[in-house]
Amino acid sequence: MADTYTPPMTEPRDFTLPMEPKQFRIDADLFQAPAIISPIALKKLAALHAELGDGTAIATDIDRSLDLIGDMFAILLPGPSGVRFKERLLSETEPIDLTRQALPALYWLLEEYGMRPTGPSSPSPAGSTDGQTDTPNGGTSSTDGATPTE
Repeated sequence: MADTYTPPMTEPRDFTLPMEPKQFRIDADLFQAPAIISPIALKKLAALHAELGDGTAIATDIDRSLDLIGDMFAILLPGPSGVRFKERLLSETEPIDLTRQALPALYWLLEEYGMRPTGPSSPSPAGSTDGQTDTPNGGTSSTDGATPTE
């Protein structure tokens, strides 16, 4: 009787994610966000972001904008961290600076969850690449360097 080929056993593909919470500090407060964000929370964030609009909406209705930003943090920081963040965001005695603390913390969290680029894109050439481009290279060709040996 002929032997039947049995493929070797391999480990299953593991899609487990690290479960350490994302933490950041503002002054004496340590805020804690979950390791991953649920699709439902992502849907809620998208709706709040759409309602917030662009930067001009913040300037025209600051009270509503602060509430929306606080609601976004309540989703990103469930439990006591979200409550404390919103308290400080709306506080007159223990404020969080909107542009230098709250928004950078929001962008950092979104980056951590993979919802935002981590840095600005590099400039692209404007139109044809024949001749001058918007990106100076200092006269160094990208092919400069060691010459291949034969």
